[in-house]
Amino acid sequence: MSSTKFEKTIGSRIQVWKGVAEQTSGGLRKKDLRKSASRNKIVSKKMSDNAKANNYLGLYLNTKTKSAVKRPTPQKRTAQRTARRSAEKTPKKTPQRSSPKANTVRRSDRLAATAKK
Repeated sequence: MSSTKFEKTIGSRIQVWKGVAEQTSGGLRKKDLRKSASRNKIVSKKMSDNAKANNYLGLYLNTKTKSAVKRPTPQKRTAQRTARRSAEKTPKKTPQRSSPKANTVRRSDRLAATAKK
């Protein structure tokens, strides 16, 4: 591990790729890294080969599409949720209010009462 050639001993994958750092914190050196073909990211050769051999991406996409088929669309979910909530709610009882004029005396009655005096 001669770090005379490198500015840093430990760095990120991009720093190791560019030759600034000797290795990553996980111990990967430039010989252990490659750029991915699809997304142009710096990845581990070992993990990339393992993923290709086991078809991890294909399995991920299959499970993703299967779960997407089972799940209802957002509009249906919203409709189901509102229907469920309205079924759960009991109708509110409105308090019986007396009419505002029940406690007041009409003007004509007041005038008649004052006229009698």
